[in-house]
Amino acid sequence: MANRKSTTKPGGLSVIIPVHNGARHLGHSVGLIAGYLKKHGLDAYQIVIAEDGSSDGSGRIARHLASRFKNTLALSKKNRLGKGRAITNAVSHCKYDKIIFTDVDLSAGIDKIEEVYLRLDNADLVIGSRYLPQSGCKRSLSRSILSYGYKYAVDLLFLKVHSDYQCGFKGFRKSSTFGIIRAIQSASWFWDTELILEADSLGKKIEEVPVSWVEERSTSLKVGPTIIDLVSSLLRYRLQGASRTQSRVAP
Repeated sequence: MANRKSTTKPGGLSVIIPVHNGARHLGHSVGLIAGYLKKHGLDAYQIVIAEDGSSDGSGRIARHLASRFKNTLALSKKNRLGKGRAITNAVSHCKYDKIIFTDVDLSAGIDKIEEVYLRLDNADLVIGSRYLPQSGCKRSLSRSILSYGYKYAVDLLFLKVHSDYQCGFKGFRKSSTFGIIRAIQSASWFWDTELILEADSLGKKIEEVPVSWVEERSTSLKVGPTIIDLVSSLLRYRLQGASRTQSRVAP
């Protein structure tokens, strides 16, 4: 495990799929991603399944998929880490510098993987956005209102203007952002926002790509507790002042 960073390869792509109780999607999603990467001629790739304390057999499915699909790694945790820490753990196992993570249900689709991969030639972080003019977003009115409200709250508190902080489809370069990722304190839904704000505060180059988002109707996400967690985490982060990462990221 010594100095994993030195083994990171500049070419190729690592795709992380964080999953908690996503058994009904996992096999289909891994197959779609593997097929997409092959179709687009990206032979140097790795799929990392970050299974996080599931109770629906996702860990067993992840191990089966790793044995079935080449270049696929299954990481499984008995006790839940939370989305953010599951991704952080997965990044430490990624062998390529360019990394994309996507929700297991592929709500943002996979058609932007190649564009994000190419944009990472110059950008440190690429954000999938549901709310750019070219984006498509099919979701309930209530969730759209809450999402827009959260976005404007972040913009107002931090004087930032990003169109989407919480879309579960992002890409980054390990070489320039892993220090930020390791320093993030949030383990839950606020992790995405903290990643963007920390990258901003450290002058990283951030770009956005439009995605076509289709919300899963049977999602287990509990809107009320999630909003409370996001808002409380946002206010807590704001009260702590400027970047918490600056003093902890090695130069």
